[in-house]
Amino acid sequence: MTWAPLGTLTPNLLDWQTLNAPAEGELFRARQSWVGESPGTGYIRLRLLYADAETYEDGYFESKRLYASQDEQLLVLPFSPILAEAGYNVRYFQARLNLRARPYATANWQLTLEQFLS
Repeated sequence: MTWAPLGTLTPNLLDWQTLNAPAEGELFRARQSWVGESPGTGYIRLRLLYADAETYEDGYFESKRLYASQDEQLLVLPFSPILAEAGYNVRYFQARLNLRARPYATANWQLTLEQFLS
């Protein structure tokens, strides 16, 4: 049982940034960092991209708001058996900043994700 790194994202206001590593677990740890003052009321929009292994079609089913915090945050995101049954058995994290984070878009706000694997 260990924490395995998924990678680090630098969200922006315009585009969703995608981690290349598949999210295989159901328990995740998020860490944030930025340069300068705290991003205040801004937050990171985090969502899971589900991919159909046969057709490679994508769908977005879950999203979270991660408010600015220097503390580690644990996220429990169980894999849906209904989606797995439909063939959506690979998922990836995507992130972007919300509009309230606009003043901090140049603060090099980063999100690092890890997954707990048993």
